[in-house]
Amino acid sequence: MTVLEFLVPCLGAFVAGIGFSFIYNIHGKNIVISALCGTFAYAAYLVFGLFTASTFAPYFVAGVFIGVYSEVAAYIFHTPVTVYLMPGIVPLVPGFTIYKTMEAALHGNITGFGSGVVDTLKIAGAISLGMILASYFVKAFKNIAQGKWKDA
Repeated sequence: MTVLEFLVPCLGAFVAGIGFSFIYNIHGKNIVISALCGTFAYAAYLVFGLFTASTFAPYFVAGVFIGVYSEVAAYIFHTPVTVYLMPGIVPLVPGFTIYKTMEAALHGNITGFGSGVVDTLKIAGAISLGMILASYFVKAFKNIAQGKWKDA
């Protein structure tokens, strides 16, 4: 992968993050901060994708990054987590996979349709599982650091 093949999709992720920040009515410095969430998550997806042939793992790592980034940014800037979560997810949405799945369904290709559905659900599951686990561990770490964690 060349530097250009890495930077162009990351720039596209940043622009998409800015666009969806306007859709979600995000204002001020939070526009850039939320767009950077998607940019860094897509960069993590690209980098981790170089080291594995799996479709699940790179999306999972990107989901973990989105979760951690959103929780930390929300804590630092005193805003809701969703301000950073929603624009962060957008660059990772498997739009082309969903398109190919629907195309296979319209052409009567049951095998292609089934494969596309499985791939789409796998990607969506990886992103959401990564975000859920990251959110849980960040909140648990925050509680431990504040002394709110009680031993059973």
